[in-house]
Amino acid sequence: MADFKSPPHRTMTAPLTSLKAVKCSYDDCYHSFDSESEMEAHLKNPKNHPFYCGKNPGFERIQRGFEKCDFHGKNWEELVSHKVQSMLPWLVGDRRNEKPKKLNHVVCEFCGVDFDSLAGREIHRRKVHPSISHSSGSGILTA
Repeated sequence: MADFKSPPHRTMTAPLTSLKAVKCSYDDCYHSFDSESEMEAHLKNPKNHPFYCGKNPGFERIQRGFEKCDFHGKNWEELVSHKVQSMLPWLVGDRRNEKPKKLNHVVCEFCGVDFDSLAGREIHRRKVHPSISHSSGSGILTA
C-alpha cells in the first residue's frame, strides 16, 4: 500500500477590512457599520467600549459653544484622567475666576462619579471623601 502524505499546511494571512462603510473608531475593534449613527450607538454601549466618553452636551449647549466629547479611553483611569484634565483650567488654571459655562466634564477624581456642576462635586467630595482635605472654594486637594 502506498503511503500518501498530505502537503504541509500553509496559512495565508490577509489584513482585515471593514465589510461596511464605517469602521469602529477604536483601533482594536473590528466592527463596521452602515452609518456614523450606528457606530456612535455601538461606542456608547458600555458593553462594547466601557471607557468611551462621548458626552453630548445637547443642542442648546452646543449652540452656546460646548463641544461633543469623543475621547477613546483604554481603561477607567484614562477616562477619569481625561475628565479631570478637562476641569483643571476652572480649578487651578487660567479660567479659575470664570463661571464654568463651557465645562463639559465635572467628575470626582477619587471615585469617577460625574456631576452636573462643580458645587455638586464639592458637596459629594465633602460627604463621601471626608478624610481628604479640600481647599475652600477651588475644589483642589491640599496636603
